[in-house]
Amino acid sequence: MAIYHGKLGIVEFDTTALFAIQNWNLSETAETFVTTAKGSATGWNTHDDGLTDFTASAEGFGEIGDTQPDYPALIGKSAVLQLYVDATKHFLGTAILTGITETAVVGEGGKLSYEFVGNDADGLSFA
Repeated sequence: MAIYHGKLGIVEFDTTALFAIQNWNLSETAETFVTTAKGSATGWNTHDDGLTDFTASAEGFGEIGDTQPDYPALIGKSAVLQLYVDATKHFLGTAILTGITETAVVGEGGKLSYEFVGNDADGLSFA
């Protein structure tokens, strides 16, 4: 059984629910640094841990217009991002909305894509 499912599809940014979300993605990464001295007897690298980060994206139906929030005004803003996996559980972190792509597809409604990058020393949590 899947840990997460796409039935809820709620993404909130700056307390604004993004409309008609169909999916969201979350990538968490960590830097590492090679600390092996040249000429190591084993020939294998050793690493130290570095900084962690996350990026997120979401896609939904809709179009920027009178009935939806002023999404373009949110670009470049740092605010709380919540990615829900069910009615109460969600990933939570501060992020910057780095881009919005609006796509028009013939015979279908408009599609919106959102891109976020983590922006908080506290990182990402799951509540």
